[in-house]
Amino acid sequence: MLDAFAIVEVKIFLDAAPEVRGQRRYQQNGPSEASAPESVLREIRERDLRDRTRAQSPLRAAPDAVVIDSTHLTLDEVVARMEALITERMAVAR
Repeated sequence: MLDAFAIVEVKIFLDAAPEVRGQRRYQQNGPSEASAPESVLREIRERDLRDRTRAQSPLRAAPDAVVIDSTHLTLDEVVARMEALITERMAVAR
């Protein structure tokens, strides 16, 4: 019975401060000379600049996207916000 299910489109743009993303990446990859915290942060900032200023498809939130800034959130908190958003949108669609 497919009529009981609604298709709901939810666009989420997940972001965090470069310093936090750098620290998370450093912790994820483990320490090494090639990936010192400072170099990881520099690489993230360089990539952000390239991605956000490129001519074709620059990285930015879609106009109808919900931006979630995970700078001060745990993974569980991010997932909970996404779940709440999806649940809310599904309720509205019914």
